Amino acid sequence: MSKPEQTNALQTLSRAIQGFIFCLVLIFFSLSSVEIFGQYFRLAFLPFAGLFLWPLQASKRWSLVFVFILGVLYDIFSGGPMGIWALSFLIYFIAVNEGIRGIKDKLGWLQALGLFFVTLIFLGAIAAVLNRVSLGIWPSRIIIVNTVVVTLIAFPLIYWIRNLLSFIGGEPQENRGLQ
Repeated sequence: MSKPEQTNALQTLSRAIQGFIFCLVLIFFSLSSVEIFGQYFRLAFLPFAGLFLWPLQASKRWSLVFVFILGVLYDIFSGGPMGIWALSFLIYFIAVNEGIRGIKDKLGWLQALGLFFVTLIFLGAIAAVLNRVSLGIWPSRIIIVNTVVVTLIAFPLIYWIRNLLSFIGGEPQENRGLQ
């Protein structure tokens, strides 16, 4: 492998590690709940904002490995059935970062919020089906809707933090994805 190829491979691995660390931080926040006007809201879908904003220049192979590890860690930390979040993370990541990459890469933050909302509907369906398969019951629609709403409210802050970290990390503006 030539020196430029080694440098490029190291840069793409570095971007995947950045995405991993960012999502890991979001996982820790997602394990808590928020009380608003006496109502408790879970932040379970928060890590999916990190998957949605995954660095564009990240290694595809390493990204899939890191996304799977994130899902397993989320399964362990949340105390749910093993593999459910790992499978959800992988399905979501592949759908968002491969399926709609060409669309997602050229959006401003408001359009990104709209597209993220659409992907959260997809995620809610995945979560409901996997919950039904693994636990034998359908989850409460109210809980899923509340989780989606809280995640959407948090998305602009997560988006801003991700862009700030990309700027600090020296990622070129055109490679950051969502502008």
